[in-house]
Amino acid sequence: FSNPAFTQQKKSCVLDATGSLEKLSFTLVNNEYYKVSAKNSSITGLVNIPAKYKGLPVKEIASSGFDFTDITEVYIKPGYMEKINYAAFYMCSDLIKINFPDTLTTLGDLVFYDDTSLTEAILPESVTSLGYSVFSGCSSLKNVVFGSQITDIDNDTLYHCKAVESLTVPFIGGTATANQYLGYIFGSNDYRYTSYVPTTLKTLTVLDSCTSISQQALYAATNIEELHLPFVGGSLNENTFLSYLYGGETFEDNETKVPSALKKVVLSDSCTQIGDNAFDGCETIEEVSLGDNITSIGYRAFHNCVSIESLVIPESVLTIGNSAFGEMTSLVSVNILGKSTTLGLSVFAGSTSLVSIKCPDDSLNYSTTNGVLYNKNTTRSMC
Repeated sequence: FSNPAFTQQKKSCVLDATGSLEKLSFTLVNNEYYKVSAKNSSITGLVNIPAKYKGLPVKEIASSGFDFTDITEVYIKPGYMEKINYAAFYMCSDLIKINFPDTLTTLGDLVFYDDTSLTEAILPESVTSLGYSVFSGCSSLKNVVFGSQITDIDNDTLYHCKAVESLTVPFIGGTATANQYLGYIFGSNDYRYTSYVPTTLKTLTVLDSCTSISQQALYAATNIEELHLPFVGGSLNENTFLSYLYGGETFEDNETKVPSALKKVVLSDSCTQIGDNAFDGCETIEEVSLGDNITSIGYRAFHNCVSIESLVIPESVLTIGNSAFGEMTSLVSVNILGKSTTLGLSVFAGSTSLVSIKCPDDSLNYSTTNGVLYNKNTTRSMC
């Protein structure tokens, strides 16, 4: 059996893998591996970097290897690449796209400095080290992912990256313990400066490797619409209310300090509890997605979240505190997935639009009839 389309695709892959070799220069290092660079500055268009050359692995892109060239795309064949050195693609203003293989560990200083056409930088988990100003001046960069193994992000890493729409970070700030505010990696030296975090940034994801977030971490990030977090507040056990990230002192600041632009919060599977008053008073949030390992939802956790219309309570949840979903006046439906979940007192008090509550048929504590939640014997309504 022969598929002509597949045969043509296979042929193209072969050409792509070898077609750039005459444009490249290879330097042997310790008779063990090669560094690659452009043969000269006239190189343009697509650059294919092979996994091996003359039988040995290609592990590095040389310092200033392609700087000031008119290349538009770089494809690094997966296998051995470990390091992209100093200013390797410095001021390649036409570079739109580059892949990062999962063997890569290091990006040197100024690697993509002022690459104004680059649109995406999705780094693999293998990357552990970022130099300074790696993506500084990449004014078209929209999607950035920094993996959980990175321990230090420079002050100018994303300086003048004014088009970033989605950002994933292992912590907020320069390190897990220093300069813990989002604007730092965009060039700011003070959490209060609002001009550094791009207004285009709509989605922020903080990875599960993060164990704490500072009180003013998102003070200047008022345009974010969707937050992905490993916990609510400062950590899993302390300052467990959302406005803490925006400078709040108590949960009562949820109403005034959580920006109205924020509409969705997603809690990852590393989150195991939602504390008392966690979202209490977050009137403009429309959706909260709960991770699958949450075991408890605290007192008034979602009280007065008047814009949320539905909730799905994961199977892992064992206890829901008193008034947890009280005064949620837009709440229409709740789906309780766990058969062992136990509700506190007045859990849904004041949620006047609620018309449907579901629970498993084999629930140990409750039953539902026509969307109404009862105790197991259906002798008493629970809302």
